[in-house]
Amino acid sequence: MFFVKSGLAQDSIYHFLATLNNRDVISYISWVAPDKIADSGKIYAHTFERILKSIDVSKIRKTYPKYLMIENLVLLLDDPDRDWYADLLLYNLTRLSSINVVGCDNRNDWLRIKRGTNFTYKHFD
Repeated sequence: MFFVKSGLAQDSIYHFLATLNNRDVISYISWVAPDKIADSGKIYAHTFERILKSIDVSKIRKTYPKYLMIENLVLLLDDPDRDWYADLLLYNLTRLSSINVVGCDNRNDWLRIKRGTNFTYKHFD
């Protein structure tokens, strides 16, 4: 039964990801409160973050298994039509990005800054 559900989730994710295109990205910079204010003596502050407006990230979190979504988004980082969207979505889901997406207003900025980095998502393997 697990394999059937997993296969259905994978098909659903493929269908969703096929709808993404860099030209459809709408995002903005926002001053965001941390998920936790304090933990084990460490205090977390507000930060500036790039928020996706063109898609409901909370709905994606509720609809798709996180690991499968992240795994497929990482693969899209090699797709020139969906790479920037995938990185922004990864950032909005995990708060991790291949670069500082806050400073990127468009794909060209993202590519220019990304050239100087070698970040990987290996820790999700």
